[in-house]
Amino acid sequence: MNNELAIRQLREFISYVNDAQSVVQQVPAFELRNSVAYQSALLEMRRRLSVVEAIAKAVGDEDSAVRVKNGIDGSSGLDVVEGACQVLIGRVEKQALVDDIVRPSGPQLAAAQLHPWVWNAAVDLWDHGHFSEAVRAASSAIFDRHLPAKVGYESPQGAADLITKAFSLNPPSSSEARLRFTDLAEGTQDWKSAHEGAMNFGKGCAKGIRNVTTHGATPSEQEALEALASLSLLARWIDEAGVVTP
Repeated sequence: MNNELAIRQLREFISYVNDAQSVVQQVPAFELRNSVAYQSALLEMRRRLSVVEAIAKAVGDEDSAVRVKNGIDGSSGLDVVEGACQVLIGRVEKQALVDDIVRPSGPQLAAAQLHPWVWNAAVDLWDHGHFSEAVRAASSAIFDRHLPAKVGYESPQGAADLITKAFSLNPPSSSEARLRFTDLAEGTQDWKSAHEGAMNFGKGCAKGIRNVTTHGATPSEQEALEALASLSLLARWIDEAGVVTP
């Protein structure tokens, strides 16, 4: 479980509880049914209840989820709902501490440090648990916006053809600029390897990540994070490469 995201979701849930509590303090009980603000907050809590239940199950405290559900349904007060959510936050924080203690001390992938083209496109969807949509948005940001803008043309054949033309070893033409790693001496084996590698890696990202998720694939959270990391590396190569024209 992503402990940080779980805590964020619980705190957002509490914010809607607080919104409802604020209305309760100002509006007579018999008028709550007609209060747009109260009903809106209640609706949002119901929509997010499944997330709270999943978090509660992950930390072994399904009783707290039951208290939240009962509070929303009116069997108990909103104070009980808020209290149960605070208990869950405490359990998640404890779980995070335990994870930090027992987790192997290897490198950790920081999503927020992915290339901005990727993370800025994905972050809002990712934070709400829409992992496949986040990958699609990041893919689209690269292949539909930033890459065409960088080279100055689009390809009617699609993303794989576009990245192939961008890193092609052929000289640029009047209609097709090329992307070049300017720190490598042109014509050397390293120069050839770098550009062929970027071209083939980019084609893999276009076909294996962009196209697959566009056609409905639903990667797990870990698979989606690895896909974003791959797209981030490609984005860095595109961003750092120079544009060469005839």
